[in-house]
Amino acid sequence: MTAILKQRFGKFYNLFAREYRRAARTLLAPRYISFDGIKVDTQDPNINPRLRQQLRDEDFELQVRDILNKTLTPNDIVLELGGGFGVVTSKICQIVGDKNTTTCEATPQMREALGRTLKLNGYNPTVHQGIFGEQEGETEFQLNTETFWSSSQSTRAGEENTTSIKVPVIDGPALCRKLKPTYLVVDIEGAEDQLTNIVDLASVRTICLETHPQVARIRNVLPQLMEAGFDVDTLYSAHRCLVLRRQEDLEQTLSIPRAD
Repeated sequence: MTAILKQRFGKFYNLFAREYRRAARTLLAPRYISFDGIKVDTQDPNINPRLRQQLRDEDFELQVRDILNKTLTPNDIVLELGGGFGVVTSKICQIVGDKNTTTCEATPQMREALGRTLKLNGYNPTVHQGIFGEQEGETEFQLNTETFWSSSQSTRAGEENTTSIKVPVIDGPALCRKLKPTYLVVDIEGAEDQLTNIVDLASVRTICLETHPQVARIRNVLPQLMEAGFDVDTLYSAHRCLVLRRQEDLEQTLSIPRAD
């Protein structure tokens, strides 16, 4: 019966099923839930009620997950900057496998949560603790003690509940030359406009860039990436998540005639 409903009503069935799951999770408040093939712990000690509800609603990192489902291929080698809670990292591992996935997370608390989510899903990618920089070292980092995932290198005017901590700096260009990533997933609040300085883009063909207008202006980021040979793929970009591809790849895609 379920298969018949899916076949007949397609998208509407999926929307109804998702709303049903949302209502059930809000009512029953289960500890472990699954969506998009990813299992999460809604009682992880490093998440707050708002994030917990986003997980139950299946809204957490929805745009990024949708982009990865559509643009990431099993042959890609992925470097993720900002692993966060591990949902996106798990999605990457799901598509390309552990061996082709490397992620970096600066916030100690989110690094712990990232590890727990990956373990829950049976993934074991390479995980680096620290932020990307031009060379190895140590730097100041603004830790948000209430919402760890919104911690940043930048100090925001009027922001409360932050404390300055020291975190390791990863030699970004050197790691890129070693890994030769083809796909870059970026969620680094406040450091987007430094991307071309901290990453060697020579091997990268596609970038999924989550923007944070309250911290870094996108108009500072795009010219640098366009100068490096990338352009916005408007087919897959969404609201605050940009997909950038090599200009020659975009041109080749646009030159392919559509089937009638």
